[in-house]
Amino acid sequence: MNDQRHCSSTSWYVIRTHPRQEFRAEQNLAAGAIDVFLPKMRARRPHRCASAEATPLFPQYLFGRFDLEARLRDVMFTRGVQAPVRVGDQLATVDDAVVVFLRGRMDGDGLIRVGEPLRPGERVIIENGPFAALLGVVERVFPERERVLVLLAAIRAPVRVELAVDSVRRLPTSAA
Repeated sequence: MNDQRHCSSTSWYVIRTHPRQEFRAEQNLAAGAIDVFLPKMRARRPHRCASAEATPLFPQYLFGRFDLEARLRDVMFTRGVQAPVRVGDQLATVDDAVVVFLRGRMDGDGLIRVGEPLRPGERVIIENGPFAALLGVVERVFPERERVLVLLAAIRAPVRVELAVDSVRRLPTSAA
C-alpha cells in the first residue's frame, strides 16, 4: 500500500466492480480518460470445443490510476463500478511495482499465464475423456494451441495422444 493517498498526484487504486462487470467497467473507465488495468488470464475451458476466453485474474476487481481529488466522483459513478476499495477510511492503493510486475507476466495476447507450464518429460495423469485415469509422459507441448502430446505409459505398445492441456494434471515428482 502507498502512503500517497492525500496528495494530488495519481496513484493506482483498487476498484471493485459489480459481478461479471469487469470488462464493462474497464471500457467505461478508459472512455472517461482513467488509466485502467484489468489483469486477465486464460479461462479454463469446460470442454474441448469451447474457444479460450479471457477472464479476470481477480474477479470483481481492477486497478485505476487517477487523481483522487479530481476524479474520485467520476470513478464512483462509472457504469460497472461498485466502489473503490477502502481500508479503514482510506482508499486501497497498489504500488506501481505490482502493476509493472503483473504487466511483465502478460503474454502476446495480454493474458497472464497462471501456474507452471508443462514440460517434456513430466509425468501426467489424464483427467477426462476416453483416456481418463491413464498415466503418461509429456513428449511435446504446443502452447499456441494449448495442447500436449502424451506418451501413454499403461499400454504395452507406445501410443501417443494429443490432448488439451487442461485435460491432464501434473503428477508430483515422488509419484512413480
